[in-house]
Amino acid sequence: MDEGEVLNRLAPPTEEEQEALAAGSLQLSELLRRQRGRARNWLLGFRDVTESTNERTAIFSFLPRLAVGHKAPLVLVTPNVGVDLTLCLVANLNGLVFDFVARQKIGGMSLSHFILKQLPVLPPSFYRAADVAYVGARVLELVYTADALREDAERGRA
Repeated sequence: MDEGEVLNRLAPPTEEEQEALAAGSLQLSELLRRQRGRARNWLLGFRDVTESTNERTAIFSFLPRLAVGHKAPLVLVTPNVGVDLTLCLVANLNGLVFDFVARQKIGGMSLSHFILKQLPVLPPSFYRAADVAYVGARVLELVYTADALREDAERGRA
């Protein structure tokens, strides 16, 4: 995947940008610059190598937006999902209930995307505003371990 393909997934062009690009009034290099500015500075990944006998089967964490190998697959969260809801997702993915079900589904030593899609994840509509604020603040305290998360951490503290 080249940079343009990655940025189209992390920060898709707006409708106005697509029209301007098609009309020729927006250069591709300018579009990529805008997308780089909009994309989050972090990725959500999980540990692929695992076993049902491990203490924790599913381990999800935020990673700096850098190259990632195939043993740390990514979960791409759509850009319209806010940071607070993404923090709730991480809480759900690292929860004991999720881990218990993951342990039952693992047949070998790999937590693949096809297994991940079968696991129980609470939808964004499950969380009320008070839940999002409560869970988001606590998860942020636990995962704020790199400068790549600073912007979102400061926004979460405000």
